[in-house]
Amino acid sequence: MKKKKLNIRLLALLLLVIGIVMVIVGFLLFSPKSQLVDDTFEITGNQTFSLKSRDKLSDEDGLEQSNSIQIKNVSSDTAYYRLTLTDVKMNGISRSDIKVAILKNGEFVLRPVTLDTLSSTYLLLTKQEIASSNTDELEISFWISDETNAEVSSASFEGTFYFRKINASEANLEDKVAPVIMLNGDYQVKLLKGSEFTDPGVAVVTDNVDTSLTIDQIQTSYYHVNGEKQEPVEQISTATAGVYIIEYSIVDEAGNEGQAIRTVSIFDNQESLDASNTEMSLDVSYSNLIDSVDSVTVTITSSKQLLGLSGWILSEDMMSLSKTFTSNVNVMYVVVATDGSSELVTVTIDNIIENDVTSPDDSEEETPVTPTPPIATPDENVDPLSVSLNVASQTASSVTLNASVSDSSRVQEYYYLCGYTWSAATTDSSYTCSNLSINTSLPFQVRVVDRLGGGSYTSDILTVTLQEVTKPVITTNITGWASSKKVSITYPEVSGATYQYRIDGNTWNTVSTSTSFDITSNCTIEARVLSGTSEVLESFYETMIDTVAPTISDGQISFSQVGPVINHYWNPATDDITDSIQLKYYVCLAPTSSFSIDDCIGQYLLDSGIEMTSYAGYVPFGYLGVVVEDAAGNRAMYNPFMIEQS
Repeated sequence: MKKKKLNIRLLALLLLVIGIVMVIVGFLLFSPKSQLVDDTFEITGNQTFSLKSRDKLSDEDGLEQSNSIQIKNVSSDTAYYRLTLTDVKMNGISRSDIKVAILKNGEFVLRPVTLDTLSSTYLLLTKQEIASSNTDELEISFWISDETNAEVSSASFEGTFYFRKINASEANLEDKVAPVIMLNGDYQVKLLKGSEFTDPGVAVVTDNVDTSLTIDQIQTSYYHVNGEKQEPVEQISTATAGVYIIEYSIVDEAGNEGQAIRTVSIFDNQESLDASNTEMSLDVSYSNLIDSVDSVTVTITSSKQLLGLSGWILSEDMMSLSKTFTSNVNVMYVVVATDGSSELVTVTIDNIIENDVTSPDDSEEETPVTPTPPIATPDENVDPLSVSLNVASQTASSVTLNASVSDSSRVQEYYYLCGYTWSAATTDSSYTCSNLSINTSLPFQVRVVDRLGGGSYTSDILTVTLQEVTKPVITTNITGWASSKKVSITYPEVSGATYQYRIDGNTWNTVSTSTSFDITSNCTIEARVLSGTSEVLESFYETMIDTVAPTISDGQISFSQVGPVINHYWNPATDDITDSIQLKYYVCLAPTSSFSIDDCIGQYLLDSGIEMTSYAGYVPFGYLGVVVEDAAGNRAMYNPFMIEQS
């Protein structure tokens, strides 16, 4: 009995030891890893990342997909660091589809933005200061934007966080000048399909401060211009006609990105290449150039019809592109015409006041931004002005406002609230708010500055419900399978909207009204309404077109006659689409060997062989045959059997 108790105690002790070992091993395996960087920063947390969800998420939900990293300054002096992504792998998705945001110690240091608004080198943070013995708590989130129309079911995005120490002298430099990249060869290359192409590369890179930059540090990216998207590719292929972009980029120690772009246009034939050589002139205009505004709308007007550009609105006549920016940029774009020609455009905006971004959790309801127009108390010795606002006209995505002032001669300038953004100063009593979110109710207001008393007066808020936009409706004249169909697309009547459709994911076709067309092959049809900054999309994925008849092989059908009785038996025919059990079989009797479906006397769904009685008594002689019909009405005929007179 004592021996038994001893064994139990030893077993319990052994289990306890095993448990302690497992806890220690688990801690070592799964506790956050620490890494020392440049003898200055101790980094704790998972330094690799990947998308945690393939669902399209709002900013609020996306911020919950965070990676937690702690960076501690273990040195005795204040230190500086920057954060970049490396080893980036992206499949089935583009930079414009992914959003990123970073909170440092609970405050935004990078508001939610799409990756295409960052440098091509994935520079996330620059010149971050951290005192000795202090720790920065970083929450870094990546998610797929709910504003993308891309198919993301198989998307993936992963990489590594790279922290780099910056010297104090470098961090304190007021360097706002980007490096300059000079290319070898032509910046715009035009080739015939099948030609050989070798990238001439970079000649030299220079910077006003950072003298350590070299050509070897330049990152090169390749993109294929597909409609309005720029899709990343591994290399340039001259096998098919199209436009490619080679993007060269480098970032100096101050975080300024230098960029150069080369376009490579591939043409089907010499005629199309020659056509592209006709001059394409581009004009870039800005909605305002004054200081202290919170948004600038850029419009690119062309002498040729243009393809779309990601993030930009293509006009109905395809002659201009427009985009509203809410932060300062210095970005180069490739504008591509429908004939394959292309031009480089640089957009530079430096007059926007960039406000701090608050967390979406701070308020459940969207509220107007702090107004930028001046608010001043009127001179009590000056008669006050009365101000009112009314709607002159509206479309699905724009509202034209008229301001009324009791004495318009005293108005120094007008400011208009368009939804939640104030316009720049203007001297016009009429103003059009454009690129508004469709299917919404928005506030509008006007504020005037009095040139006499120096005061400001504001109208009551006018709430306007924008014209409702519904999805286009796609219908066909035949339901189910058919050998041909007429497709009809009915668009809603939306003032100022653009109507488009495409087949099998090819180029979008722009139409002025509802349309219809014939189709004779199975395909995917999409239709959309473009209005302002929004898009309503309806897809019709299966047109159910079948033009191939069933197949009847020799020996599948047999006839025999014994006296007045004729027996026939067949095995199922085959079809490219219709299940064999659903095929229709017709037994046909005709006076000659040439007959049609009109001569058929019986219809059967085949589940076994069928035996029939002689028809010899009805005709002096005749022929029996079988017609097989699929769901689309395509038919195949078995050679007739001649009935012998008995």
